[in-house]
Formats: sequence, structure tokens, C-alpha cells
Amino acid sequence: MVRPFEGGLLMEQLRYANEVRSFADVPLEQGEVDASELDLAVKLVDQASSDAFQATDYKDDVHERMLELIQQKVDGEDIVTVAQEEPQTQIIDLMAALKASLAEEGSERKPAKAASGQNKKAPARKRAAN
Repeated sequence: MVRPFEGGLLMEQLRYANEVRSFADVPLEQGEVDASELDLAVKLVDQASSDAFQATDYKDDVHERMLELIQQKVDGEDIVTVAQEEPQTQIIDLMAALKASLAEEGSERKPAKAASGQNKKAPARKRAAN
């Protein structure tokens, strides 16, 4: 979730309490924002926003497993790990996925139609003489 905070924008993700740092430690830079991107960001924030989030309500299972493995090693036990297969990844168009997600939620606004004067076919290319 992105929200205004102390003169900047703050992006919140699910983080464990030990991963959170002060907003004063984050460098702020100036940048340009496209109007359509800003509109999409506002819609996403409105959909995903909630009033309260407590990082302490969640636990870091990976961190806990690592601490258990470290303790086993300290105790002199042998640690055996099994290699896991890499998950199959799929590259997607993020903007298209976000727009589709917004459309599924029953957004009040519909995407704009193409201007009436635009030609839908690409112009024919001339061949160069050899």
C-alpha cells in the first residue's frame, strides 16, 4: 500500500517487526509521475487499504527455521538439507495485470476508447530498389 506520510509517500509491505526502519532513514528524491500511473496507483491503494496493520501479529517462519538449524549445528548435530526444485516462473505485463485486476473489482470507470481518427492498420512499407 502506498500512502502519504511526513511529506513523502510510504509503501507498506508485510514486514516483520525486526525489518522495519524509521521513515527518516529513507532518502527522498524528486520524480515525475504520469497521470495514468497516478490514477492506477490511487485505485490500487483504495482497494488494498485497511485501517490497521500490526507487524508483530506475524512471525517469520524462515528466520525461525534458520535459528533452529544454527542451534542444531551449535549442538554438534549434522545438518542435511534437500535441494528443492526451482518454481516455474512466468513473465507477465504488470500494468496489464493491474488493469485486469481493477476491472475484476467492478471499477466505475471504463478504459478510454481509441481516438476516432486513428488508423488501425499499419501503413504499407515501400521496398527499397536493389
